[in-house]
Amino acid sequence: MVSRRREGLVLLALRGRMSVDGKPRTRISLELGARALLAGFFPLVVASVHLPTQRLVVVPEVGGAHLPLSRIVTFYDDSRPPVGWFDPDGAAHILGGAQGPRLRRAGHPDTALVAGGTYALQGSAGFKLVTVEASVSEASTSDQGNFDQSLKIIVRFDTVHIASEGGKGVTFDGSAARIISELAEIKAPLAWSELALILWDSPPDDASRHRWDQLLLRIRSKLRAAGIRADLLRSNRKGLVELVLGPGDKLLVKT
Repeated sequence: MVSRRREGLVLLALRGRMSVDGKPRTRISLELGARALLAGFFPLVVASVHLPTQRLVVVPEVGGAHLPLSRIVTFYDDSRPPVGWFDPDGAAHILGGAQGPRLRRAGHPDTALVAGGTYALQGSAGFKLVTVEASVSEASTSDQGNFDQSLKIIVRFDTVHIASEGGKGVTFDGSAARIISELAEIKAPLAWSELALILWDSPPDDASRHRWDQLLLRIRSKLRAAGIRADLLRSNRKGLVELVLGPGDKLLVKT
C-alpha cells in the first residue's frame, strides 16, 4: 500500500513480502531512485514522485462535513448527511477512478463529475464539487494511535457508543456493533474468520473476506469522521483483530 505520511510517500508491505538489498523491510520511502523487491521476484524502481497540490472536495448543500474525494462518498434519500465511506443502503454514491469521479444511482447511468459543478439528487439535498489546496497535514497518515485522546466506550451488544473527552461521539449498530462487542467481551485478539462466522453464520470464504474488509473499512471511516482514532480496531498480518485501548480509555460492557 502506498500511503502519504508526514515525510512524504511511503510503500508499506502489508504482508511482509518486500526486501531491499536482500534484507526484509516493512516500509520504504518512495524517493527518486529507491529500489525494492516485491513478493521475492518483482523489482520496483521509483522513477518519479508526484504529490498533488490540489484535491477535490464534496460540499453538501445542506448539513454534513466537507468530504474529500480520496474515498467513496454515500448520499441518503432522507435527512441523514452524506458519509465518507461506501454504504450499500445509500441512495447514491460518488466513486473515484482513472477516468475521474462519477455519480452512481440505481436505475441511472453513471454521471461524470467535474470540479466547480453543482449536482442535484432526487430525495435529498444536492452537492458541489470544489477544488481546494492539498495540505500535507490534512492528507498525511499518522503511524501511531492518538492515545492522548481518552475514550469512553459503552458496549450493549446491538449498539456501541464511543465518545472522546472532547465531546465528540459515534454510535454503531448491527454488524459493526457486534464486532466491537465480541472483542470487548473477550478482551483478546480474534481471527477475522471467527468473527465472520459469528456475524454471518457461514464458513469463511472469499466472499465473506471481502464483506469483512468492507465492514472494517466502514467502521474505521466512521471513527475517523467523528474525530476518533481509527486504529481503535487493529488487525495484524496473521489475520487477528483486537480492540486496542489507551491508558485513559474507559470500557463499560453492558451486554
